[in-house]
Amino acid sequence: MDSLWIFLFAFITQWAPFFSFSLTLFRQDIWKARHKILFSSILMCYVTYWVQTYNQALGITFVQPVSAFLCFLVIFRLRFTHAAVVFTLSYLYNVVAEACVYVVTSRITGNSFIQLAHDEFVMPSIVVAAFMVIGIFILRKTRIGFSFVPFQRTRNSNQQQLLRSVPRAVYYCLDGAFLLCVSIFFIQSKISVVTGFVSLVLFYFYYIYFLYNKEMSE
Repeated sequence: MDSLWIFLFAFITQWAPFFSFSLTLFRQDIWKARHKILFSSILMCYVTYWVQTYNQALGITFVQPVSAFLCFLVIFRLRFTHAAVVFTLSYLYNVVAEACVYVVTSRITGNSFIQLAHDEFVMPSIVVAAFMVIGIFILRKTRIGFSFVPFQRTRNSNQQQLLRSVPRAVYYCLDGAFLLCVSIFFIQSKISVVTGFVSLVLFYFYYIYFLYNKEMSE
């Protein structure tokens, strides 16, 4: 029963909202992609079950992000660079939202940020899912989003242009997210957590600003 609970909870509060938000952010019709969203979410639920059951530290810092990236690459059939862009923006939104939940909760309850990151699973997932749903609603109502990533592989794809234009910030963001997770689960240093979180947020907004200017100029 515990296994079924983890699976269903991860599907409803984590991965279905995550993939739906990712497609909405890039102006895709989530209804048309519902089968890919469903399949990707189910696969990621198995990954989440493994993470929560066997190796939480390794799973959150490596297995889970890589698996989500592979879903964009293989199931949604995006090119490598396009998958990296979509995954980075969506996953960073998720990481920043979850880190904010831990910070606020630790301030209210007085518990350690590190301990919360280790032990809590239900409450952060629910709050992050709410952030995702709100984000989807705002993006759909305001029609805000990016359209420079083609979700269909065509001969006219701007793959080479995107390869040249994507800045190194995308890789810095991934490194920042990885270091943040490592600091939480291994180093257990509040200073490293705060530093990693601030750096992650700065790179995130820099990259959003770059993409916005690029799309407006085109």
